[in-house]
Amino acid sequence: MMRSRSGFTLFELLISLFLLALVSAIVASIMGYSVRLLDRSDDVRERAEQMHHRTLLRQWIQRADPTEAMQFVGRPDSIIFHARSDNALAWRAESFIVELRTVSGRTELHLLDGEESLGQVLLLSEAELRLSYYGELAGEAGWHDGWTGQDSLPTLIRIAGANPLFWNDFVEMTRLSAE
Repeated sequence: MMRSRSGFTLFELLISLFLLALVSAIVASIMGYSVRLLDRSDDVRERAEQMHHRTLLRQWIQRADPTEAMQFVGRPDSIIFHARSDNALAWRAESFIVELRTVSGRTELHLLDGEESLGQVLLLSEAELRLSYYGELAGEAGWHDGWTGQDSLPTLIRIAGANPLFWNDFVEMTRLSAE
């Protein structure tokens, strides 16, 4: 008399282990791809945000208030100036103070309403930026490392990055007279 056997054969166990390994490999591959895609999308978002902040900085330099030229402070690693607001920016004040400075090797953009912060701190770059100013100082026209205590704004402001992967250099013209 034959007894009935219950359970799986060795062949059935090997097939089930093979299928489990195959499904696990596919899931691991998909997860790895998803992580890489997420990292890339974060990089793209950060680059887009950085470009937006650079565009705002350029607009604010163009709107630097020439009637506040004595308040303009330009150094190789920072710049502070008054800028006029427009309707698109929708700030609380008609003018505000823009401060670009390097802090611990990264560059930040701060917006102030007088002494009070508008709550806007924008990280522009993980790299250190260098600023220079074109205009006439002490009868000498050219690029200068600083611009403080002058009766007029510099004609041009150059913002250069130490690492071109993080920052492309640009030169922006200021408004030279009140409109």
